[in-house]
Amino acid sequence: MALAKSLSANVIAHLCQYLIVIKLPAPYKGTVVHMGVNPTWPLGGQSTIDLTTMQNISGGQALDGAKQGTPWFQDWDAAVASSSIAADFKGFEKVDYSHVASCTAMSSTPAGP
Repeated sequence: MALAKSLSANVIAHLCQYLIVIKLPAPYKGTVVHMGVNPTWPLGGQSTIDLTTMQNISGGQALDGAKQGTPWFQDWDAAVASSSIAADFKGFEKVDYSHVASCTAMSSTPAGP
């Protein structure tokens, strides 16, 4: 967090131009996220902070720590299984993320085509 606070406005503006969520085209039809994503909220309703710091979810709210709530990818898998995933993600149910939310658990949603 100290590093982020030390960045100049120009650097922050530059970094804000990068994609945080990518929807992959056919044949992959998946979603790539930086850190985490709330599967039941529309993508436009999720903050950049949540998408870049989320580790867990509790009551639909993003948490940046791993000591409370459940790993976001468990909520993702449950939303896919129950068809309660947000409309933005329908057809893009496979998810890959750049930060492992847990060293001992990975999403059971299969990756790849």
